[in-house]
Amino acid sequence: MMNLNLNFDDFLNLSKEDFKNTHLIVLTGVSGSGKSTAMRYLVEQHPDFAGRHHQWLIGHPIKWQWRYEPEWLLADEAIHICDLVHLRRLQRCGHRLIIASHLSERLVRAVMSNEGARYFSTDTDQAKLRRFLEYRGIQSSQETLARYCGRYGANYTDLKIMLAHTKGVDFDHIFQDFECCCRIQYAG
Repeated sequence: MMNLNLNFDDFLNLSKEDFKNTHLIVLTGVSGSGKSTAMRYLVEQHPDFAGRHHQWLIGHPIKWQWRYEPEWLLADEAIHICDLVHLRRLQRCGHRLIIASHLSERLVRAVMSNEGARYFSTDTDQAKLRRFLEYRGIQSSQETLARYCGRYGANYTDLKIMLAHTKGVDFDHIFQDFECCCRIQYAG
């Protein structure tokens, strides 16, 4: 079991949530914003999931093979509407789901049954990035973090790329130098 306490920033306050009567948990956000880590936290450390069987759904489109009857199915990277349609079928069969998706919350709500559902957005919290930087001894202004989030979303992946490829005394300088001299290209 992975110990997430050292690296897990509970910016969604999941540890304070009660999921006993929840049948659907949806985490939406851009790549690298903490969706998968939040899913792992829930099933590995949240008290409402202690001792409960779960199974990860893997592949595109998302598929599931019946091995045993888990209490929770976890779908990481639901990126196409066909994934949601398949997950809705599983939901109709009575399965409880945790979904991490790049799709908008509005679209997920339109496809899935929302009875007993909880939605969390992982790409809107600038404070988690400030804590991430401060833990590494890097200061940043609120304005620069707002510019970063406006351009890339509140994600750790692009932030780590900038830190690895640009040197500076603070994130304001790192971001300015990166924007001037580098760029991130997304495949797909």
